[in-house]
Order: sequence, then C-alpha cells, then structure tokens
Amino acid sequence: LVLGERLRPRTAIAIAVGALGVYVLVEQGLVSPHPLSGDQARGDLLVVLSLALESVATICGAALMRRGSPFTVTAAAITLSLVVWLPAEAAWSVHAGAPRLSVSGWLGVLYLALVATCIAYGGWFWGLQRLTPQDITPLLLIQPVAGSIIAAAVRGERPTATTFAGGALVLGGVALVALCRRPTGAEAELQAMAPEAP
Repeated sequence: LVLGERLRPRTAIAIAVGALGVYVLVEQGLVSPHPLSGDQARGDLLVVLSLALESVATICGAALMRRGSPFTVTAAAITLSLVVWLPAEAAWSVHAGAPRLSVSGWLGVLYLALVATCIAYGGWFWGLQRLTPQDITPLLLIQPVAGSIIAAAVRGERPTATTFAGGALVLGGVALVALCRRPTGAEAELQAMAPEAP
C-alpha cells in the first residue's frame, strides 16, 4: 500500500506458512485460539506490537534506502530515538535514582548498543538497499525460532516436537521467499552482462 508493490503470491504463501509456524511455537501445537492472561498475555502483546513497529520501520527504511546510506539511516534513527528515551530516563532517575549496573549489566548494555542495534539494524537497512521489503520482511518470523534456540542454550529449556515443527514451518516459509526470489533490477543487469558458460 505504501510503496506501491504488488504482493506476490509466493510471498503471501511464505508469510502464511511462517505465521502458522510462529503460532505453533507460541501455542505449543495446533490448538484453538484462546484468550491469554497475566504475564504471558502482556509478553505476547509486546512481541506483536514490536513486530508491527518493525514492519513500519522496514517500509520507512526501504523508502529512505533509495536516497541514503544504511548506517547513516541507523545513526539517525538512534539519535532521533533519544527524543523519547532521554526524558524517560530522566523521569525514571528522579523516581528511582541513578541506575546502578554490575559489570555484566554494562556488558549487556554494550551488547544491545553494538550488536542488537548498530550491527543488526545497519545490516537490516543494508539488506533493504539491495532487496525488496517483500524479500526481507519474512525474516522477521525467525525471531521466535531464535528465541527458542536461545532458551534451550541459555536457560536449559527442552524443545518439544511442536517446537521443531513450528521452527520447520517458519524456516520453510523463509526459504520459500529466499530460494525463489526474483533478482532485483541491479542483479538482473549483472546477470545479463555475465558471459555465458561454455
């Protein structure tokens, strides 16, 4: 709707397959939907809202990538976010005092700043410069799979058969887009210029 792209049938199928996989992961099986409550409901709502905001950022980023550098856009987004975060942190400090973090806490902040923000978002926008949003957006569905893997590695949680089934559906949906992707204009030009194999 925003960029005037036509939704390709393959992309629609891939997103549907991946979304089914996410549902299986979250619900631990193909069960009928039911209302959630408590911390689980709040956590799931935050995940859905974060993915919705991520999709808005992807669309805006795709438009910006036609005119700017991925790391310039990332730096601008981080700087603009301080308009929200600095007043929020000031208000929290007045309420609870200055934050006191351990060494591991500061390492966590450093990881979030460098890896999860600068490298991850810089890479995301770099991808948007070379691919269409339809090609790159299904990668968002990998987040729950990554969460399950990290939970198994860090927290010792045991994946179940439904975890593997949901993960396989997600990866299958992403692979459907990645393996059957049409080349972009620049890629098509390079392929046309390449000499044919004898």
